[in-house]
Amino acid sequence: LICLREGKEETLEAELFLMSVGRRPNCAGLGLEKAGVEFSRQGIAVGERMETNVPGIYAVGDVTGKSLLAHSAYRMAEVAVSTILGRPDRMRYNAIPWVVYSDPEIASVGLNEEEALARGLKVKTAELPMRINGRYLAEKGMDKTSRGFCRLVVDSSSERLLGVQMMGSPASEMIFGAAAMIESELRVQDIREIVFPHPTVSEIIKDSLAALK
Repeated sequence: LICLREGKEETLEAELFLMSVGRRPNCAGLGLEKAGVEFSRQGIAVGERMETNVPGIYAVGDVTGKSLLAHSAYRMAEVAVSTILGRPDRMRYNAIPWVVYSDPEIASVGLNEEEALARGLKVKTAELPMRINGRYLAEKGMDKTSRGFCRLVVDSSSERLLGVQMMGSPASEMIFGAAAMIESELRVQDIREIVFPHPTVSEIIKDSLAALK
């Protein structure tokens, strides 16, 4: 097995190695066929209100195959309960953040540039290193573990924020703000008018707007 360690290529010898990629639903024994609930290898089919094709039967979480994250499951459950109680609500997937709890942390929400272009959107992007942020530099210094960036993806025509990708702690604590901006369909000018507390690492989001191209 060839791997990279601190930028250098190394060979690792082993008899076995484990690669765990993806999940698939285990629907056996649930009686879905008898109930007439539609499902496939991807999961149980649901609509935006988390109801299956059978009225009164709902599914939430990983079993839907929609978004395999705990925080997605919580929101799906909220939508299902709201629907059952007759309250207007619906599940949206365009602003669900995900985080890699590594060191440095990695977080993302919305579309990256490749995904946006694949959808036929014209975008402009901005990227700044985390180290230009005063607090980040003061706390992390200049060693290898302090490397990081903040990248923005913006719709060229509407100026609406489409996606944010970050590397550098505390990305996991900041990404929800970017999710709120995308969910609220904020434009570049809207974000520029937000007052960010200083000094905070979160200012990197606002500062990155200046680098849009």
